[in-house]
Amino acid sequence: ATSPAGSTTPADRMRIDSVGRVTMPYQPAFYVRRSVSGDGRSAGDITDWAVSGTGAHNTGNHFNTSNGRFVAPVAGKYLFTSMPGYKQSSIDFNVYFILNGSTLAEPVRFIGGLSSHSGGSGSIIINMIVNDYVTIYVGYTHHANTTNNYFCGQLLG
Repeated sequence: ATSPAGSTTPADRMRIDSVGRVTMPYQPAFYVRRSVSGDGRSAGDITDWAVSGTGAHNTGNHFNTSNGRFVAPVAGKYLFTSMPGYKQSSIDFNVYFILNGSTLAEPVRFIGGLSSHSGGSGSIIINMIVNDYVTIYVGYTHHANTTNNYFCGQLLG
């Protein structure tokens, strides 16, 4: 075990138990929820995230709730998943993963046809270098919920 900078107590950075399970308590990861709910949330980059509610975390503080960005602390492959909002009745809905300001993928799209609130989640694995950032963009006015809408990610390796 090693000690974090400035710490006087040892901290395990990685553990392998007797049956081979590996845990890395300091692995960069986050799980955040929308901080504002209701119909009529504006289209665009989502910046109203909060580290709150059951399971929420921001290990390493690499997710910035002020601008809705996760910034890669190290190069590697990262997994991101999100369900940032719902399609409102009679309004289209889509979700984009954005890397460094450019669209990477549109894993969710509802165009017409649905008459009630509907939601979908999407995932992506992205190869990132240090200081690359990922955010979520919703292209239409939408509904948000502070319990059920989320954005999460973690370093895979």
